[in-house]
Amino acid sequence: MNRKVIFIGFLFSILLVFINSSKKDDFPVLKGPYLGQTPPGMTPEIFAPGIVSTGHYEQSNSFSPDGKAFYYTLVGPKYGIILFMKMHHGKWSSPQTAPFSGKYNDYYPFYSPDGKRLYFVSMRPVSGQGEPRKDFDIWFVESIENHWSEPQNIGSPVNSGRYEL
Repeated sequence: MNRKVIFIGFLFSILLVFINSSKKDDFPVLKGPYLGQTPPGMTPEIFAPGIVSTGHYEQSNSFSPDGKAFYYTLVGPKYGIILFMKMHHGKWSSPQTAPFSGKYNDYYPFYSPDGKRLYFVSMRPVSGQGEPRKDFDIWFVESIENHWSEPQNIGSPVNSGRYEL
C-alpha cells in the first residue's frame, strides 16, 4: 500500500469519528448485557441492527470477559478499523475508533480469557513506522490501568512471512 491509501484510510477514520460524535445525541440509550440486545440463542439474528449492524461491513466481534466492553471490525473502502463500545454507569457508549487502530489495516479483535490482552491482526509495520506490511501478523495490546498499551507484534514462531489470520 502506498501513502495515498494510508491517507484515504486516515480520512475515513476521521469521517467515522466525526459521524459518531455528531450522532451522540441521536445514539439510543443501551443498557444491560450484549449492548441491551436479546442474549444469543440458537436462532441466528442480526446483532444490534442500526447500532453495530449498520448495512456496512461489520465483522469479527469480541466482548470483554466482564461484558463491559465490545470490540469489532468495520471494513472500509480500503481497509478495516477496530471500533469499540464501553459500558459506563450501566449505559453503552456509541462506537468509537479503538485508540490503537485507524492508521493501518486492522481486523479480528479477540480478548484473552482474563481480559488483560486484546489480540488482533494488522498489516502495520513491525517497526511501527514506514509502509504497511503486505501480509497480516498477529498483534496484541495489554490493559494497563484501564488503557491499552502500544500494539506489540506477537513475533515468531506464530508470525511468519505469510498471512496470519
